[in-house]
Amino acid sequence: GDLPVRLGILPERVPAVVGDAGKGVLTAGDRLVSRAAASKEAERLASVLDLHHAAHPLDAGMSLQALRAAVGGGMPVSEAVGDQVLDLAARKGILEVEGSVVRRPGWRAAVAARADGDAGRISAHLAAAEWRIPTVSELESEFPGLPVLALLAHLLRGGGVAQVDQDRFAAPEALARFQRALEEVIRQVGPVTPAILRDRLGLTRKYLIPLLEWADRRGVTRREGDTRVLTRLTPG
Repeated sequence: GDLPVRLGILPERVPAVVGDAGKGVLTAGDRLVSRAAASKEAERLASVLDLHHAAHPLDAGMSLQALRAAVGGGMPVSEAVGDQVLDLAARKGILEVEGSVVRRPGWRAAVAARADGDAGRISAHLAAAEWRIPTVSELESEFPGLPVLALLAHLLRGGGVAQVDQDRFAAPEALARFQRALEEVIRQVGPVTPAILRDRLGLTRKYLIPLLEWADRRGVTRREGDTRVLTRLTPG
């Protein structure tokens, strides 16, 4: 809309003038962008992604929303222009987008190669721990030098672990067995206190209470005073 004033042409001449500019100009909504400038910005976004991958080596990628916000390097950029730059970067093979995540081409394979071995060690440790679920800090002591939180996040995305609370992750199969055991005790006894469950399940309060709170949050049990009652049963 600014071209008639800036170029001193009639408004009806604008489409022809834009067409004459050829491939050197990209249309982004009601904006015109230099293809060279968009390409330069696409290359800069590659460095933004590289920095993110280096800082978060086990992440599947960077949030698309975060990368879109990075277009322009802090300068205000219209959404249409940002989308045009990202689209150009994708077509040039600088980045790839999957859902709400964007990464450098081939990054997924790099994550898997880097993470699977160490993540497998943690997964096996949690499986062996069964219901005696360690905290994150205890895992960090058990596996010094490993990025435990990042590995747990990697496992969580793939379903290899389940989150019990902010500081605990467990093997999904162990949690399923705990739920069945908890339901069985309550079916037999009725409303139960932690003391009853401690004796029946052989768990100290350190491990039992986080599991009971997990069951409460999932709607398996409901707390009534000092006791727990079932709110639903596992199918079958």
